[in-house]
Amino acid sequence: MRILGLLPNLHAIIFDASFYAPVDVIQRCLALAHITSITFTEQANTFTAYEPPSAFDAISNRAPFSLTSFSYVMPLWREQRFRMARLTTAKPFKREEMWLSALIPGMANSVKQLTVPMETSPMLAMTALSWPELQELSILGRYVNEEQKQALRQFLSSIPQLRKLSVTLCRYGRTARPSLLGSSASSHATIAGLRSLTIAYPDPDDNIFSIDATHLLHLSLCDAPRFYHDRSQDEAVWSEFAIPILSPAECLSILRRMDMPELSSLELVYLADTAGADDELLTYVTQTFPHLSHLELHRYRANKEEVVDYVHIAELLTAARDLRSVRLNLDF
Repeated sequence: MRILGLLPNLHAIIFDASFYAPVDVIQRCLALAHITSITFTEQANTFTAYEPPSAFDAISNRAPFSLTSFSYVMPLWREQRFRMARLTTAKPFKREEMWLSALIPGMANSVKQLTVPMETSPMLAMTALSWPELQELSILGRYVNEEQKQALRQFLSSIPQLRKLSVTLCRYGRTARPSLLGSSASSHATIAGLRSLTIAYPDPDDNIFSIDATHLLHLSLCDAPRFYHDRSQDEAVWSEFAIPILSPAECLSILRRMDMPELSSLELVYLADTAGADDELLTYVTQTFPHLSHLELHRYRANKEEVVDYVHIAELLTAARDLRSVRLNLDF
C-alpha cells in the first residue's frame, strides 16, 4: 500500500475481492487526502469475513475523512446463499454493522455520493449527523426491523439538498410497501430539487411523491429484485420475497401527483390484470411529458394466457415524439 502515497493523481480505490489485514489497508486509504472515493464491489466481502473490533477502535477515533464518494455494494442474493449453505447471517451481519458504524459517521461532512446496505448501516447514528455535501444517496438490501423504517424516514428528512435518491429494498412479509416520507395526509414533503428518483415497490400514498419535482429528470418506479429473476432462481430463494408490483392505475396515480415538466427518463414496472388495462397509463405518459426521451417498461401479465398486443402498445408509444430510446419487457 506504500505505492499509494507515490500516486498523487490517484483519487479512487475499488476493492473487487476480499483481502487480508483490512484495517491496515483501509487506514492507509483514509490517511491519504488525495483518495476521495472508495468502492467495495459485490466480490469484496471483507466486512463480513473479518472481525472488526480493532478496526472499530482505530478508525472511529480518527479525524473526519476526506472522502467524497463511498459505495458498499452487496451481492443481491447473499442472505439466500447463506441459508442454502446452511449458514446464519447473524455473525457476518454483526461484523459488517460494526465496520460501517466505524466508517460512515467519519465521512458525514465531506461525502457527496453514498451507497450503503439498509440491513447493517447505522441509520439512527446517521440521522443525528449533519450531511452538508450529500447529493447522491443509494440504499440497498432490505429492512431488518420496524425501527429502520422510521430511521430512514428521519434521515431522508434531514438531507433536503439531495439531487439523486435511489431506494431499492427487497420486501418481506405483509408490510410490503412502507412509505419513505410518511403518508400524504400525515406529513409534509421535505426534499426539494431532486434530479433523479428511484424507488422499488413504492407506496402510492407516500409523501415522497408530493415533493417539488419540477426539476426531476429521471423517475423509476421499479422492483427489487427484478421480477423476471423469478424464472431463473430456485423456489427456495423466491419463497421469502413479497412482490407487490404496482398496478397500472397505481402507477398513474403517482404520476398524476407529480409535476415533472422536465422529465426526460421514465421507468415503470407494473402488473396488468387484462389486455388494455394500461392504455390510460401509456396515453398519459406520452401526452404529459414533452421532453421524455427514454422510456423503460416492464409490463407483467396477471393472466398468463393473455396474448400481449405489442403492436397496440407500440402504437400508443408513438405519440411521444421526442422518444429516442425505448426498452420493453412485455412478458410474452
